[in-house]
Amino acid sequence: QMSTNFTDLVMACGSGGTTAGIGLGCHLAGLQTKIHAYGVCDTPQYFYEYCQELLDHMGGSRDALQGTGAEDLFEAIQAKGSGYAISTKEELACVKEVAERTGIVLDPVYSGKALHRFLLD
Repeated sequence: QMSTNFTDLVMACGSGGTTAGIGLGCHLAGLQTKIHAYGVCDTPQYFYEYCQELLDHMGGSRDALQGTGAEDLFEAIQAKGSGYAISTKEELACVKEVAERTGIVLDPVYSGKALHRFLLD
């Protein structure tokens, strides 16, 4: 049987909506899962601010969460590389290698950039 106690969740972050929702859900469920959001189009600061706005509108304001904010729910990491939808040779090589080794084809704009940066970390 597979354990459901994940310590970390690594994900690509495009607009921030999924990241905000997963971060809030893990927090409200009392999970200790660390969310690592690899941003493919903006800065970490942008994602913290944008996601905080989303949380505020979903009832997840700092007041409602006893001082917890977006920056407490996930770690935003810069993975934009050369720019949105602009892949480097290294990023494309990573996508190709994953496909050859696992049969899993990652898109080079989101999951490919995120995995490449994660592997560098």
